Amino acid sequence: MVILKGGTHNEDKNEFDNDGVAVYWDKYIDVIATPQGDIRIDDRDELDEAYRQKDLTKVQYDDALKECDNIISEMFAEPKKTEDNCRDILCEAMKMIENNECSLKLNI
Repeated sequence: MVILKGGTHNEDKNEFDNDGVAVYWDKYIDVIATPQGDIRIDDRDELDEAYRQKDLTKVQYDDALKECDNIISEMFAEPKKTEDNCRDILCEAMKMIENNECSLKLNI
Protein backbone atom coordinates (compact mmCIF):
# COMPACT_ATOMS: atom_id res chain seq x y z
CA MET A 1 0.00 0.00 0.00
CA VAL A 2 1.19 3.51 -0.79
CA ILE A 3 -0.17 6.43 1.17
CA LEU A 4 0.18 9.84 -0.40
CA LYS A 5 -0.90 12.56 1.91
CA GLY A 6 -2.19 15.68 0.24
CA GLY A 7 -3.30 18.99 1.62
CA THR A 8 -1.70 22.02 3.13
CA HIS A 9 1.92 21.59 4.07
CA ASN A 10 5.15 23.48 4.55
CA GLU A 11 7.65 20.67 4.16
CA ASP A 12 7.23 17.72 1.84
CA LYS A 13 9.02 14.49 2.57
CA ASN A 14 8.72 10.87 1.55
CA GLU A 15 9.56 8.03 3.87
CA PHE A 16 8.20 4.82 5.37
CA ASP A 17 5.92 4.72 8.39
CA ASN A 18 6.40 2.26 11.28
CA ASP A 19 4.62 -0.46 9.30
CA GLY A 20 6.93 -0.07 6.31
CA VAL A 21 4.29 1.73 4.22
CA ALA A 22 5.66 4.37 1.85
CA VAL A 23 4.21 7.70 2.98
CA TYR A 24 4.23 11.23 1.65
CA TRP A 25 3.75 13.34 4.78
CA ASP A 26 1.93 16.59 5.34
CA LYS A 27 -1.33 17.59 7.04
CA TYR A 28 -4.99 16.57 7.07
CA ILE A 29 -6.22 14.74 3.93
CA ASP A 30 -4.68 11.50 2.65
CA VAL A 31 -4.76 9.63 -0.65
CA ILE A 32 -4.26 5.89 -0.19
CA ALA A 33 -3.51 3.49 -3.04
CA THR A 34 -3.66 -0.25 -2.42
CA PRO A 35 -1.77 -2.93 -4.36
CA GLN A 36 -5.15 -3.99 -5.78
CA GLY A 37 -5.43 -0.61 -7.52
CA ASP A 38 -8.03 0.91 -5.21
CA ILE A 39 -7.67 4.59 -4.36
CA ARG A 40 -9.37 6.13 -1.36
CA ILE A 41 -9.34 9.48 0.34
CA ASP A 42 -8.83 9.28 4.09
CA ASP A 43 -9.04 11.83 6.91
CA ARG A 44 -11.28 14.23 4.99
CA ASP A 45 -13.01 14.72 8.34
CA GLU A 46 -9.74 16.12 9.77
CA LEU A 47 -9.53 18.64 6.95
CA ASP A 48 -13.17 19.64 7.40
CA GLU A 49 -12.71 19.96 11.17
CA ALA A 50 -9.58 22.10 10.76
CA TYR A 51 -11.57 24.43 8.51
CA ARG A 52 -14.52 24.56 10.92
CA GLN A 53 -12.13 25.33 13.79
CA LYS A 54 -10.58 28.15 11.71
CA ASP A 55 -7.18 26.42 11.65
CA LEU A 56 -7.38 26.81 7.85
CA THR A 57 -8.61 29.65 5.69
CA LYS A 58 -11.06 28.98 2.86
CA VAL A 59 -8.17 29.32 0.40
CA GLN A 60 -6.07 26.76 2.31
CA TYR A 61 -9.05 24.40 2.54
CA ASP A 62 -9.77 24.67 -1.19
CA ASP A 63 -6.05 24.27 -1.98
CA ALA A 64 -5.92 21.06 0.09
CA LEU A 65 -8.83 19.59 -1.86
CA LYS A 66 -7.27 20.68 -5.15
CA GLU A 67 -3.94 19.12 -4.17
CA CYS A 68 -5.71 15.88 -3.28
CA ASP A 69 -7.30 15.84 -6.73
CA ASN A 70 -3.92 16.63 -8.32
CA ILE A 71 -2.22 13.76 -6.49
CA ILE A 72 -4.86 11.37 -7.78
CA SER A 73 -4.74 12.66 -11.34
CA GLU A 74 -0.94 12.90 -11.50
CA MET A 75 -0.11 9.66 -9.70
CA PHE A 76 -2.99 7.32 -10.55
CA ALA A 77 -4.89 8.48 -13.64
CA GLU A 78 -2.67 6.56 -16.05
CA PRO A 79 -2.14 2.89 -15.20
CA LYS A 80 1.35 2.80 -16.76
CA LYS A 81 2.47 5.88 -14.81
CA THR A 82 1.01 4.41 -11.61
CA GLU A 83 2.86 1.16 -12.21
CA ASP A 84 6.10 3.06 -12.84
CA ASN A 85 5.66 5.13 -9.68
CA CYS A 86 4.98 2.04 -7.59
CA ARG A 87 7.97 0.27 -9.13
CA ASP A 88 10.18 3.25 -8.23
CA ILE A 89 8.93 3.14 -4.64
CA LEU A 90 9.52 -0.63 -4.48
CA CYS A 91 13.07 -0.25 -5.82
CA GLU A 92 13.85 2.40 -3.23
CA ALA A 93 12.32 0.24 -0.49
CA MET A 94 14.43 -2.74 -1.53
CA LYS A 95 17.57 -0.60 -1.42
CA MET A 96 16.60 0.57 2.06
CA ILE A 97 16.08 -2.99 3.23
CA GLU A 98 19.46 -4.01 1.85
CA ASN A 99 21.18 -1.05 3.53
CA ASN A 100 19.20 -1.14 6.81
CA GLU A 101 18.10 2.46 6.26
CA CYS A 102 15.16 4.01 8.08
CA SER A 103 13.97 6.79 5.77
CA LEU A 104 13.26 7.24 2.10
CA LYS A 105 13.34 10.27 -0.17
CA LEU A 106 11.86 9.88 -3.63
CA ASN A 107 11.90 12.35 -6.46
CA ILE A 108 8.71 11.33 -8.33
